[in-house]
Amino acid sequence: MADPSHPLDKVHGGNFTEPQIQTVLLTDAVTNACTWAVALHTALGLQAGLDPLDVEAMRAGRSPSDKKLGALSTLARTLIEKRGRLDQDIERFLAAGFGKDLLLEAITIVAASTITNYTGSVTNPPLEAALRAHEWKSQVVASLNPSTVAARPSCRLTASRRSHRVNLAR
Repeated sequence: MADPSHPLDKVHGGNFTEPQIQTVLLTDAVTNACTWAVALHTALGLQAGLDPLDVEAMRAGRSPSDKKLGALSTLARTLIEKRGRLDQDIERFLAAGFGKDLLLEAITIVAASTITNYTGSVTNPPLEAALRAHEWKSQVVASLNPSTVAARPSCRLTASRRSHRVNLAR
């Protein structure tokens, strides 16, 4: 049985709505250049009701047009890019209507997501058929030396993905 206090178990058990959680997870996947996670969180974000234009903005590295989602996405991206050093992004987050308690919850989601993004990037799992419509190519990965990519060992992710079970059928 999983430890109920483990950060990975808190991602979907807090106070954010599922569209807000998917905003953080998709933003993190793009910022961390994890192609599998971008495809997954694109599908889950659309399924959760995110506006397709906002999803495309996040996939392009921009924030959604919605004020709250935009502040949340910017906060998540800044946490990763500045390694936790936030300036006016905290004020924008609070001004969007989020409380300080949600700031810590957002940090927890970013931390848990970053761990899984790194795992996905290292193990390079194959993209399932249900996610292929949402395939994404990172500019970072695309710019790598082809001989370096070819020499990278291929691993299969064997950990359970129980928290990501979802009906992706259209």
